[in-house]
Amino acid sequence: RFNIFTGDYDRQLKKEIKKSLASYLGDKYGFNFTALWHPIKGIPLGGDIYIGAKPPDQNCYVAKSFIIMPYKPVVTINGKEIIFTRYWFEENILKNISETANIIDVVNSYKMGLPPYNDYLNASTVVSENLSKLIHGFLVDGIQNVNNETLFPGIVNLTITYSFDMVKNAVANFTENVMKNVMGEALGTVDDIFENIGSLIDPIADAIKNELNNTLSSILGGTFGTLSMGFDLLEEKIKTEINNIVSGFIDPYIQNFIDVVFNQSNTLDIPGFLSEWLFDRISINKAKVNLVVWEVRG
Repeated sequence: RFNIFTGDYDRQLKKEIKKSLASYLGDKYGFNFTALWHPIKGIPLGGDIYIGAKPPDQNCYVAKSFIIMPYKPVVTINGKEIIFTRYWFEENILKNISETANIIDVVNSYKMGLPPYNDYLNASTVVSENLSKLIHGFLVDGIQNVNNETLFPGIVNLTITYSFDMVKNAVANFTENVMKNVMGEALGTVDDIFENIGSLIDPIADAIKNELNNTLSSILGGTFGTLSMGFDLLEEKIKTEINNIVSGFIDPYIQNFIDVVFNQSNTLDIPGFLSEWLFDRISINKAKVNLVVWEVRG
């Protein structure tokens, strides 16, 4: 959860889950409920919920499952509709970018013994470079065409940018309405309160902004002009960190992909294989759920 003003929603969700489990289990059993959502499998980015006491080391019942979160897999980037489905991605992106064409050409040249890609090292190196760029684009930065136009937003880029946009909007709305929320509707807006002063003065909102500014400054180790700039810097820092994690994370997968495509004796549908392979790395709407139950003694 990135939105810093949704704490009450989290608390209510935990309260309802705890209430529901307690109604089934009663006082005789203790429980620990965990839900984890990671949009990129293996990368610590996403959301989580922890409810209940720490379970004992033995004599526990453990249930594991998944929950599907409803979502609309459609976003609009620069006026263009993008659909987060494997088929759409394969037909509209993979079949129209140079990285896929390069991988297909190199693999075919290797299998036909055409230089310079009749040499395994040369061929696998070029495939690895193109695949690495494609994976980083799909998972992190986004995929662009030769004109540097975004064809597909990276999973991380979309998730973090969207989340930070919500945070910035929440901060703006929060500080604009803070006097109304604190004083109540009867006192009207900030402008009404200070209408005789001649300029907008919002000391509570300013104090909140300054505190957020100071917090971000300590995290980023520097200063910046506006709170929005601070959020932008923090957003870029997070993306850089995740990019570094992804770089080490994907190397084994790249080698696995190379082993499959180079050792396949029959003709391989590379765009189809690529789209299936890439979408298997993500989990946009699925969360892992664990429930541990034990008998309370004493």
